[in-house]
Amino acid sequence: MPRMAALVVLATGLALLAGCDKSPESPDIPAQRYTSRINLIGKNVGSLRGQIVFPSAYSQRSAPFFVNGVQLASQPDGRFWVRSIPTGEHELRIYVAGFEPIVRPVRVQGGQLADAQTLALQPARGRIVGRIVTDDGRSAAGATIRLEPYGLIGATDKDGIFQFMGLGGGQHLLAVQCVGCDREEWTLRLQPNEARNLGIVTVHRRIDTAGEPAQALRAGAGG
Repeated sequence: MPRMAALVVLATGLALLAGCDKSPESPDIPAQRYTSRINLIGKNVGSLRGQIVFPSAYSQRSAPFFVNGVQLASQPDGRFWVRSIPTGEHELRIYVAGFEPIVRPVRVQGGQLADAQTLALQPARGRIVGRIVTDDGRSAAGATIRLEPYGLIGATDKDGIFQFMGLGGGQHLLAVQCVGCDREEWTLRLQPNEARNLGIVTVHRRIDTAGEPAQALRAGAGG
């Protein structure tokens, strides 16, 4: 009986929670949940809506966005509706490859629908280029290069050269990894529309227990 009573209390709490962030202004699109109901028991929650708009109707599509660290996605027409967000201050972040990032604070109130309104994406023209070489002067061909927060992945060519285009301003995380080597990463900050040449980035060969360079390369934050 105690277990049954606890289940009844839990079910009642979830039922009340399910309706606490409804609003007569609720959008006519499917809602996404910020987190599971079980994480929100005893908390006041609200909702957030908005629309991510591309420069051209021909390029309009679904776009990823973040509320704090939670990744979500808009509808194909750019609209979004997120429910069950705890009340308080939050950060809305939009990173779409080829466009400038959008970072905006939003305030969510209990039982209310916060409106981020229209979030218009602007084309980005920043780029970075560099060349990765080993510490013995050889080109590091085929190294994997990853750029966050856009989630872009590239590889060096036979000369160790890599390039990313269409980058927005702000802080970026650049990671380098070679087969059989540890991942290394560092940050860089770009101004809007900045083109930066990183020059030669030197990576270090892994040294085995016999004191000889291993076949794989260990990527490092040189240059």
